Amino acid sequence: VAYQNYARGLAQPLGLLEHEGWIYTAQRGELTRMKDSDGDGRADQFLTVCDDWQISGNYHEYNFGPRLDKAGRMWVTLNKPFGGQPYGRAHWRGWAVRIDPETGDMEPMATGLRSPAGVESSPEGEVFYTDNQGEWCNASKLSHLGAKGDFHGHPHGLPTAELAGEPF
Repeated sequence: VAYQNYARGLAQPLGLLEHEGWIYTAQRGELTRMKDSDGDGRADQFLTVCDDWQISGNYHEYNFGPRLDKAGRMWVTLNKPFGGQPYGRAHWRGWAVRIDPETGDMEPMATGLRSPAGVESSPEGEVFYTDNQGEWCNASKLSHLGAKGDFHGHPHGLPTAELAGEPF
């Protein structure tokens, strides 16, 4: 197996998805799409699709995904920070959000996620995530991400719920 460097300078990319000729990646602070437009095997176009979530500086503020749902929207899951203040008061941490890949519009969908290190879509376009056990999450689990307003058990993301509007 031979490997080749396709892109450099990414900030902790934790997921890849090929969609309509672009490669999408979930970086720490944004959803990015990349393309090799000159055919040399390396990405030369990098476009920010969405960066509507914040980062406080905590090491654990990962972003996982993206995955497509049946309507063609991209889902990412945002890890909550760990450790003490002043870190961790960034909006949308502990949330699952979906993003329109054309407009970049972000829609908060569910909160209560702890360390949602795996996100995947089924052949039917249903989206699921795995969460790592720890405080407020006594066992690792596989959960469905579906209805807007779902709460998955961890309280960290609740202060941001007022920004999400109904039905939170």
